[in-house]
Amino acid sequence: MSLASKYASVAVCLSCLQVQASYLDDIGYTDLLAREPSLTGTGVTVAQVENKENDGDWHTDPLNAGLELSDFTFFDLATPYPTGTSYNDSLSSSHANFVGSMYFSIATGVEAVEAFYSDYYYSASGTNDSIVRASTRTQTNASIVNQSFVFGTVASFVDEDYDDYAALYNVLFCNGLNTNVTPGTVPSPATQYNGITVNVIDRAVSPLADGRSKPDLVAPAQGVLADFSSFTTPVVSACAAILVQAAQREDGGNGTATAAGKLQTLKALLLNGATKTSVWTNSSSQPLDATNGAGVVNINRSHRQLAGGQHTATQSLTPESGSNTTPPAGISSRVNSNLGWSFASIVTSQSGNFFNRKYYDGIHNYHFNVSAASVYTLHATLVWNRQFGQSSINNLELRLYNYSSGTLVDQSISAVDNVEHIYIPNLPAGDYVLQVHSYQTGSVASSEDYALAFHFEPHLPIAPSNLSAAPTSSTEIELNWTDNANDESSYSLRRKISGQNSFSDIATLPADTTSYLDSSLTQDTSYDYELYATSIAGNSEVIAASASTYSVLEEWRLDNFGSISNSGNGADDADPEADGIINLVEFALGGDPWSTDRTILPRVQITEVDSSDYLELKYIRPDSDNGLTYSVNTTENLNSWPTDGIGVNSPTIVDNGDGTETWTYRRTSSINNTDAAFMRLDISN
Repeated sequence: MSLASKYASVAVCLSCLQVQASYLDDIGYTDLLAREPSLTGTGVTVAQVENKENDGDWHTDPLNAGLELSDFTFFDLATPYPTGTSYNDSLSSSHANFVGSMYFSIATGVEAVEAFYSDYYYSASGTNDSIVRASTRTQTNASIVNQSFVFGTVASFVDEDYDDYAALYNVLFCNGLNTNVTPGTVPSPATQYNGITVNVIDRAVSPLADGRSKPDLVAPAQGVLADFSSFTTPVVSACAAILVQAAQREDGGNGTATAAGKLQTLKALLLNGATKTSVWTNSSSQPLDATNGAGVVNINRSHRQLAGGQHTATQSLTPESGSNTTPPAGISSRVNSNLGWSFASIVTSQSGNFFNRKYYDGIHNYHFNVSAASVYTLHATLVWNRQFGQSSINNLELRLYNYSSGTLVDQSISAVDNVEHIYIPNLPAGDYVLQVHSYQTGSVASSEDYALAFHFEPHLPIAPSNLSAAPTSSTEIELNWTDNANDESSYSLRRKISGQNSFSDIATLPADTTSYLDSSLTQDTSYDYELYATSIAGNSEVIAASASTYSVLEEWRLDNFGSISNSGNGADDADPEADGIINLVEFALGGDPWSTDRTILPRVQITEVDSSDYLELKYIRPDSDNGLTYSVNTTENLNSWPTDGIGVNSPTIVDNGDGTETWTYRRTSSINNTDAAFMRLDISN
């Protein structure tokens, strides 16, 4: 049997790599940092295990990975643990550098990196000292180990060594698989029970001979690196390191650091937080998708579930094996969160002698009432270890019951996996029980530590549709829409002036609202609107509309002519009542376009000031801004009218108390020494 190690993917040239940030969005990292900017793996020691390239190089350049030289220590047969050595540039490996770039572009704040040569970390021949091999097992400081390499085949003793190490020292191994062939294959150590096996998104994988579900997760990566498991695996390792930091600082609640940091809990949270790919399927006997595992790792969702807190079973039972396991009625307590996790021990037992022996299973029931929304997506993942020194596993199963009816809704009952997973995308609101069932028959031990991660995720409200916006006046816009949701708590409306960058919230409206009148706006101004429904689950998609308020003149036309159009009887130069005053002047001076009234026209008079006579022009106009420009000019020659207001004093303005003002202009020069003087009012739109 060949156990020669090789890369889980081929090398990639640096010039082929295009810098992309989208994969950070895809794994929820961007959203996580927006909520928790200090979650970078701080205080966590991790390991990177590398095979040698053809020229014998295997070192990761710390500076290339964005870390300091002092952050890395390198270990091999010549410089064994814990002494190690520093980075050697002559041993720099392109494969190791790409792995490191993916690893530490996410886990940017790790405490230290323990870098191992793969044949020292696990001696394939068994003749050398080894970190993981049972004969020379050595505990290191790393809680997360990235292994972007595989052996040539599946070897049960290799997997047992890795599982024993993981169980003994609480170490989570993130393993790549072989994507150098099509379909991909899953050799050791990716076949270990207690680790996480990482694939490329949507890359076909040959099934394992024992029928277990591998891979566990998939991940994107930067540029062309996304095509190789070597470089998607450190994305998951980095997410695991961040989750360890969050566990250590008790994001899961006071006193939860130890339980949250268990590898079963970390694995359950990472799998349960994954987002499903477009084509994803499982069955009751195969808990994970054959290609994409639990889905695409999403550290933001996993952290939210960690922060949902640790919860205990609402009921523990020890029924005789083979008896009815439907949750009994009468349990009033409920888990007080729709997302969270549990780390617990479940026990089976037996009694009697050979002739009358009885077997008793262990059952933990978790009761939930999910009713804040109408529809939910359930993600539930159960994880336990292959125990130290064991070649097989205890058999645990996960079921979902409708507690009101006692009906079994779904179940994950693989006989070969140490992971069970239930995913229901459209679960009606109701009273439910998640049941963990441990079987005594065939068990390898009477007690089992397990982690259960759960999220009854309320669906986002359905977005409103058919949003329309239409002006009703120079200061108001009416909005109407179709209410499509039945579980929204409110509608949020925001607005900005067209061309501006940011919206402002203007209204939070009750559920079932379908219209809103936006008032106190500025005349003749274009506005953009966004509307979305909100609920306990979050916000719906946003819909948008735009409209412009009428100008005051357009509103006047609408009131008087039934249209805002500058045409027909409503044209600015029209005179529908034939009184010699066109509409624009009627509007400017507060006239009625359908009534003959020439008294609205400006009046010119002579006023004596300090024994000199001055020409004055006086007119009445509305006291509000109507968008027009008024100017008064004077001349002594009707053949030449200036338009700059020269020769006219600033006006005196009198508020008439009825919505109008009287404006009076006086010539600056006396008319005593001139043959003629004229004044006129110019109005422009």
